Amino acid sequence: ISNIILRKSDKSKVFHLGKLEDYRKKSEEYMDKTQAYKCLGNEDPLPDSIKRTNKYLLDLRLAKWITQKQYELLSIKPNEAELAHLYSLGELLFSCT
Repeated sequence: ISNIILRKSDKSKVFHLGKLEDYRKKSEEYMDKTQAYKCLGNEDPLPDSIKRTNKYLLDLRLAKWITQKQYELLSIKPNEAELAHLYSLGELLFSCT
């Protein structure tokens, strides 16, 4: 029973019962095919990316390449940013192997 997933189908009231391994395989195939996603495991590159981007924007502002208003509009607020997710498993999260 621990390897079974019951999830609501997209935009319907129908439920789908499937095997965990089938969902994993389907997700991995999609990631390989599209190259749009990468399993990060416990790695979170977002904070460093935000820090580097905001530092670059600040340098542009101090060099007067962008205005204060542009800086404020373009700066990333860490509490409002998140990485894209692959939602093929709904709310289920699994570890990468």
